[in-house]
Amino acid sequence: MAEPLENQQRPETVLATNDRFSKIISDQDRSVLLSGPIPLVVDVLAKSVASFDDDEAKRSIKTRVVALNTRGSHLSNQVKEFISVVDGKQSGSLAPFHGGIDSDYLSIFCGVIEAVREINNPDLAKKLSLAIEENSREMSQNPNGAQGYQTLETIRANISSKQSL
Repeated sequence: MAEPLENQQRPETVLATNDRFSKIISDQDRSVLLSGPIPLVVDVLAKSVASFDDDEAKRSIKTRVVALNTRGSHLSNQVKEFISVVDGKQSGSLAPFHGGIDSDYLSIFCGVIEAVREINNPDLAKKLSLAIEENSREMSQNPNGAQGYQTLETIRANISSKQSL
């Protein structure tokens, strides 16, 4: 007798997709990125990018995030909030947003990763990595903090994977 479909574990290969994110991250990384406390991770990432004093790098990151998220003329609220924090128009933490779909969050994560890789500046990658580490300290207060650290470590590993830190 076959096990009910909802009880079956999907093999990792089922996650293999051929979408706009598959050239940026692996299926394994995709699983990690979508498993953490996503609003908290996006908040840390937004604050980290906002801390850059390099406006060209910020612009490049925002452009990649928007390009990966845009569906027609629609831009998700999650990406709008991320950009608002990066631009300094919104201070403090992002509102705990809900209702976003996986591609909204992957647009942010992969947009940052891809932009930093394209800029191809090891110093920039190192600065972002250190800013993520610094801004992630607040996660220790969160019950899902350990999972959030793992998600941020995956992002840090991807931004530095083609850089020599």
